[in-house]
Amino acid sequence: MQSSISLNDVTVARFENATTDIETGTGYFRVMGTLPCFKANDSQKIQLEITDGSTTKVILDGRVAVYQTSVGITPPISFDFIVFLGAGDTLRGVSGGTGIFVNCITKQIASIDGTLTNPT
Repeated sequence: MQSSISLNDVTVARFENATTDIETGTGYFRVMGTLPCFKANDSQKIQLEITDGSTTKVILDGRVAVYQTSVGITPPISFDFIVFLGAGDTLRGVSGGTGIFVNCITKQIASIDGTLTNPT
């Protein structure tokens, strides 16, 4: 039940052509949404990453191997996963161009010590 979304405790992020902090708190967060997909050799970034300010790890990349001859966008990636953010960590999204939208919501499901948070 703690992973349920409600009107009062969900964070919505929708942006394009920017690097945006999606979640900066500490604890466990459910992350859901969609990313457009591009051919792996496209130069435009579309990804979700966790950073502590000095080290960054990509946790979801919209550039995928596409075995088609056509160029451009393929069907979007839908995602739903849980991340842990420690002190100083940030979940952020990267959109490398106009019209490349990152769409996601986050909901804290537990504090940093594992205490569950109920929907409000």
